[in-house]
Amino acid sequence: MKVAALLATRATRAHRKAWTAVFAALTLTSLLLGAFGLTLVSAWSAHPRVERYAGADLVVAGDQTTRFSAASLGERETVSAGLTERVRIPRTALTVVRGVPGVRAAVADVEFPVGLAGSAATESATESATASATASATGRPWEAARLAPYALRTGRAPQRADEVVVAGGGGPERG
Repeated sequence: MKVAALLATRATRAHRKAWTAVFAALTLTSLLLGAFGLTLVSAWSAHPRVERYAGADLVVAGDQTTRFSAASLGERETVSAGLTERVRIPRTALTVVRGVPGVRAAVADVEFPVGLAGSAATESATESATASATASATGRPWEAARLAPYALRTGRAPQRADEVVVAGGGGPERG
């Protein structure tokens, strides 16, 4: 064990610049990986922009924070933290809001997954089996379109449960 310590001490003295460079490289790599990780987490847990509510006079939403209170050494302490998931309010709240005097209309804005048939769905059976037949999108109720300045430019409003409206430029490419 003494021989190993002696060799390590001599290597440190003889190659000080090399050890400094290795330490600096490890430190910078750790900083870069940490910054990359923080960027990914903030992008992953970011909330969508709320421009889709531009046409609404009032938006009712759930409390986006959680609180915990506990007695610590005789004094009560409360800690709060923001939630990354959106808190939903009960569907019955829509009925309550519609019953308030002066409310002309109340609209529920919920998200649901939509599968849209793309160009791969029309390919012949001899084409690659790995081609995706549907594109994934997020849908909202048609009545929620009045919450934002959305306008129907072509086509017609959906009339059946299996019909959707695709945003111009934001939807999947059709073939």
